[in-house]
Amino acid sequence: MTSVAGKTGAVVLAAADVGALAASTRGAAAGVASLDASGKVPTTQLPATAPTLPGAWLPDDYGLRAWGYDLGADSRTPGDMPSEAGRLYLVGVPLRTAATVTKVAIHVMGYDKPNSTVSAAYLGIYGKTLARVAQTANVTASLPETHNAGGQMAVLPLSASVNLAAGSYYVAILIKGTGTTVPYLAATNWGATATTSGAKAADVNGVHRWLQTTSTTLTTLPATMKLTDMADSQTCYWAGLG
Repeated sequence: MTSVAGKTGAVVLAAADVGALAASTRGAAAGVASLDASGKVPTTQLPATAPTLPGAWLPDDYGLRAWGYDLGADSRTPGDMPSEAGRLYLVGVPLRTAATVTKVAIHVMGYDKPNSTVSAAYLGIYGKTLARVAQTANVTASLPETHNAGGQMAVLPLSASVNLAAGSYYVAILIKGTGTTVPYLAATNWGATATTSGAKAADVNGVHRWLQTTSTTLTTLPATMKLTDMADSQTCYWAGLG
C-alpha cells in the first residue's frame, strides 16, 4: 500500500480524513449521541418532546411555539380593552424548548377599526430581566377588524427573527389609543367577579404572569425596563410566540 486517504509516508489519520466525527463530539452539541452502560442514549441527550394531553389543543396546532394564559385567572369576563394611552402590558410566556421565533400573537375579541382612535400599536418580546429582545413594527394597520363573538387571532411578524433559549419570556403589548374604539383583547382577571386582578407572586424563575407599566406615556417599546417601574397587571391578556 503506497498511500492512505491521499497521504503517504508515516500516515496519521484524523477523523475528518475519513469523514468521521472526532471523539470530542461524543455527547456534545452538533456531535453524536453517546451510549450509557445499558447501551442506550442517555435521557439528557434526547430532544425535548411536547406534552401530549389527550383532547387538548397546543400552540403548535396554531403554528405557534408557546402561549401564556394561566388557568388561575378565572373571571367570567372574556376580554378587555388596553385603552389607557401609552401603558405597556407584559404577558409571561413559558417557552419549553429553544426556538427561532418570527412572530407574536394576540387574540382580538372585537375592534371597530373604521372608527378607531389607535395611533400606534407595537408588540415585542422581553427576557425575564426586562430587556427587549425583539419587536414588531407599528402594526396598527395589521390589527384585524373584528365584530364576531369569538374574535380572531392576530399573528404579527417581528421586525427580525430571534433565537430564544428555553426559558421564560414576556410578550409586550402597547396600543396607544383612547375611548372604546381600541381593540378588545382576550383577557381575564384573577377573581371570578372582580373587575381588577389581585397581586400574584412571581413563579419559581422570578417571572410574573402579567405586568403593566405605571407610566401611561409610552409611545414605543423601551429597550430595558425595571420591576420598580411595573405593577401587577389589572388585566390578564392572552399572548403567544410563533
